[in-house]
Amino acid sequence: MRQAATLMLDIIALIPHRAVQARLHDAVRLATARGCIIRLTLTASWPDLHARAATHAPALAIVFVESADAEFRDRYAAFRAAFESIALLPYVTVNPRHIADVAALVQIGVPGLLLHDVNDDRHSLAQHLEAAMFSTVAHRIETAVVPGMRPAVRDIVKELLRSAFGSPSAVQAAHRCSVHSATLRRMCCRNGLPPPARLIGWFRLLYAAAFLGDRGRTVAGVARLLKFPSAAAMSNQFQRYIRVAPTRVPADKLFARVLACYWLQEQDAAARRAGMGSV
Repeated sequence: MRQAATLMLDIIALIPHRAVQARLHDAVRLATARGCIIRLTLTASWPDLHARAATHAPALAIVFVESADAEFRDRYAAFRAAFESIALLPYVTVNPRHIADVAALVQIGVPGLLLHDVNDDRHSLAQHLEAAMFSTVAHRIETAVVPGMRPAVRDIVKELLRSAFGSPSAVQAAHRCSVHSATLRRMCCRNGLPPPARLIGWFRLLYAAAFLGDRGRTVAGVARLLKFPSAAAMSNQFQRYIRVAPTRVPADKLFARVLACYWLQEQDAAARRAGMGSV
């Protein structure tokens, strides 16, 4: 029997306006059609938002900004202090009256903004939701693959994780790191990591294994979510890396199976590389 959905994206939102709520619901439907599993909970007040954050452990909180005044900034800071692991995304109207609000939010270090009627069409909103879902899974992979890593290694891993679900190209990953692809390869080798293209391949399988652990997901649906050419292409990559098709392993054990194969194969490969370097 499949386990309950462990990678459902829980979102809480404090949005008082029905038209904006409808826009967010529309984006959730679009992201769901693309393969995400999302639960959106609307809240009525900041205390309600805090209570839902404590009980639901969401990955993302969206708050409509009526005014970025001192009261809002205090509430924003209190939420960030109480729930460091939850991404908090302010949603603000852009007009002459609210320009100062945008400036105030930037000044307090808000990492991202939803701008009403600017970047909140259904496709842009759906992309925000999908990015939040992938970041949840990426954190799980990051801590499993390189526990206790140094900041320099963490930056490499995060960039390759981003490449693994976007455009899986080591060359593009190197470009985003502002280094040559050969330099990125040397950086990986120096830090005990597989070559970039190989690591991206492992990350794509770990993403796939994590998503397949959710109840109701299919190989075809996950292949589409991760932008594989087809379900067969994704299954073939499982065969190449772990010598078994994803359908032959219980869904709740697939992530651990891929991770174990990663450690076994890449530790052997690292030992061989070290032996060649000492000759």
